[in-house]
This record gives sequence, C-alpha cells and structure tokens, in this order.
Amino acid sequence: GSMSTVHANDTRETLDRLELMIALAGVDLPPRIARQYIANAIDIVIHVTRLHTGERRITRISEVSGLKDGEYRMDDIFVYRINGEDKDGHPVGSFFATGYQPVALRRLALTGANIEQYRPLFEARELKMTKN
Repeated sequence: GSMSTVHANDTRETLDRLELMIALAGVDLPPRIARQYIANAIDIVIHVTRLHTGERRITRISEVSGLKDGEYRMDDIFVYRINGEDKDGHPVGSFFATGYQPVALRRLALTGANIEQYRPLFEARELKMTKN
C-alpha cells in the first residue's frame, strides 16, 4: 500500500485532481481509462480541513468503490459536522459514523480475517471522542 497528499476541497475533488495531474503530465491516456486506473488504485480518501482558527481537522473519510456509469462511486464512512463555536471561537462539532459498511472490510475478510468484530465500528451513530 501507499499514501499520498493531494490538495483538494473535498474527497470527491481529490479524484478529479488526480485526473488533472494525469492530463497535465502529458500522458496520452483517454479520460475513461484514467478514471478506471484511479478508481482501482484508490481505496480510502481522508479529507483534512483547515479551519478558520488555523487548526486542521479530519472532516471526512470516504471509500472509493469503483465506477458506476463512468462516475466515481464514493461513499462516506465517517464525517465531522461543525455545529458551533466554543467561547474562544474554536469550532465545536462531532464525528459521525454514516452506517456505510466499507467494501474494504469485505476484502479484508477474503484474507481470512474475522471482520465481524469490526462491523459495530461502522454502525450509524455519533462517535464519542475522548481526550488523552
């Protein structure tokens, strides 16, 4: 596996940026094929937002699960929703599991891993955060 950083405004735009990078590289690759390569190569996209305070916060974790009718199929796994500010002007919000069960979990099961213990992590709910 590998990791990379792409500057984009949200998880979906990340994939569009990758297409743009391929086009700007001068590679003679039809857009349809570029999309297939990207959809097959990228599993998870994590979006980090820079808040007005300068803080960075993970605001969305999405899974790319292929193409449908030539468009990326992307599902949110976890999202962060800002619902106000504290007395110091720092954003206050909550993380939520969307209820989407990632395809990656099923792929993990094919390796013989017991995924049943992980399914509850993805049940739709607000996630309670603890500070260490």
